[in-house]
Amino acid sequence: MKNNEIITLANELPILGNLTGAKFAYAIAKNQDIATREAKHLSEGLKSTPEYEEYEKKRIALCEELSKKDESGKAMMIPIGNGVSRYVFEDEKAFNEELAKLGKEYKEVLDARKKQEEDYNKLLEEESTVEFFKMDQDIIPDNITVQQMNIIKNLIN
Repeated sequence: MKNNEIITLANELPILGNLTGAKFAYAIAKNQDIATREAKHLSEGLKSTPEYEEYEKKRIALCEELSKKDESGKAMMIPIGNGVSRYVFEDEKAFNEELAKLGKEYKEVLDARKKQEEDYNKLLEEESTVEFFKMDQDIIPDNITVQQMNIIKNLIN
């Protein structure tokens, strides 16, 4: 199993919470603990440095300063999809120029962050050495759906 699949498993195992059976529930709980612990460990590889957090604070402050404001003086934002929004700027060109200056000031920090992200993405594609608790097929509840079975198929003996 690849590291990115472990993160998916950690996020999807809770979907199985409505299925019954003591042995099955034990196997799921055990694997959920393992997957959650490993996913948390993996996420440490993407943790921001204090220098990058400083850059981000300055970038956001720049966004706030140069954005259009609503009636109450709050920075205007528009949704762009998947729960993500972006600022609306009075002068997009001026913002981009200021952002480029900030980027030059933090070039080393941004280069290090880019390398960190590349390394993290490579790590996610690597095979994991984590051992999961395997379960026998006979403990799987009869009312399991195909979607739920796809979540646990790699955890079955």
